[in-house]
Amino acid sequence: MLLSIATASAQDVSFNTIVENKKIGINELLYIEFKINQDYNDFKAPDFEGFVIHSGPNKSTSASLANGKKTYSKSFKYALTPIKKGEIKIGEAEATFNEKVYKSPLLKITVTDSVATAKPINEIASEKIHLITEVSKNSLYLNEGFNVTHKLYVSQDISVKNWKMLDSPKFINFWSEDMDEKEFKVHEGTYQGEPYRYVILKRTVLYPQKTGKLNIEPLSLNVSSAVPTKRRDIFGRFIPEDVNVIITSKSTTIDVKPLPLQGKPDDFTGAVGIFDFTVKANKGIAPNLPKLFEVIIEVEGIGNVSLFDLPNLNLPNNVKTLYEPENTVSINDISAFKRNAYSIAVPAYNKKYTIAPISFNYFNPKTERYERKTSDEFVIEVISREGEKAQGKISTKKKNH
Repeated sequence: MLLSIATASAQDVSFNTIVENKKIGINELLYIEFKINQDYNDFKAPDFEGFVIHSGPNKSTSASLANGKKTYSKSFKYALTPIKKGEIKIGEAEATFNEKVYKSPLLKITVTDSVATAKPINEIASEKIHLITEVSKNSLYLNEGFNVTHKLYVSQDISVKNWKMLDSPKFINFWSEDMDEKEFKVHEGTYQGEPYRYVILKRTVLYPQKTGKLNIEPLSLNVSSAVPTKRRDIFGRFIPEDVNVIITSKSTTIDVKPLPLQGKPDDFTGAVGIFDFTVKANKGIAPNLPKLFEVIIEVEGIGNVSLFDLPNLNLPNNVKTLYEPENTVSINDISAFKRNAYSIAVPAYNKKYTIAPISFNYFNPKTERYERKTSDEFVIEVISREGEKAQGKISTKKKNH
């Protein structure tokens, strides 16, 4: 797009005719501005023969003072629609300043056949903004976890002011764990080979609860953006236009396989992943209650942390628990989690107590086999001397796995 300025000047007075392009299609608008650098009056526009006025006149003034020098301008703007092809002359505009009439230069505009018109501004925005759903796996086992990440890609050509999620995604047939984004950090990337910026809008860990082909439904956003137009400001910069567009991600399909029946343990409770398993004991958890012991069952690794039962402790008859085990879960993403079960053990007598080993089994999707891990055996010894509070110590006997 070229900016054409024709000027008629005399002494300190300049009278300009400004158009963006001297060659337009019969289906395009011609934007024309008559601008004088003085506070003129009695403006008279040309007759615009060969055109009809689409909009205007739109009057504007500007004034500034810099380094003691005052500048001033006054202008009339029109949008014209050509009614014929060929070379069309736009006559002189007139303005009176200090009782003297000033005239703008003549312009010649060439009108051609119809040209491809500019796309609507919302269509341009829709082509420059993309909502992408990325999955860490497309084929997996029942209850095997995977990451779903929603990213908003924005072209370098436009800017995004804000967005609003129209509807939270419904993960039908999945157990979901949301990973909250603390801040929306802008990343540099590419989309279809073009440079783009993107932000991570939402991360979710999903665990399929059904086998077969499962769909992850699309996410939709209402995005407020600013798209550059062909209009320019007084400094020649393109003027952006604000527009709201609805952006929707594509539906994604996941293939979920059933867990194998071969080798499935009778006590399998649904754990799928790769795990470490330990049982630990802490003695003397309260200064005034030295006989109390805390027994901790801990599972750590990768997998469906919230969707299986931990094994029960096998405590001696003379050791009771104060309450049911307390479970805590810590999840960062699909690759890191920890789950604990805490029990407070109360020995009845001052003696040695053996906490027998317990085992935990799970399906490992990497090896495609069921695996089992067994804890160590613990011996808790409670000792009491006359006139002293009961105290204890813990010794461990390693169990051959």
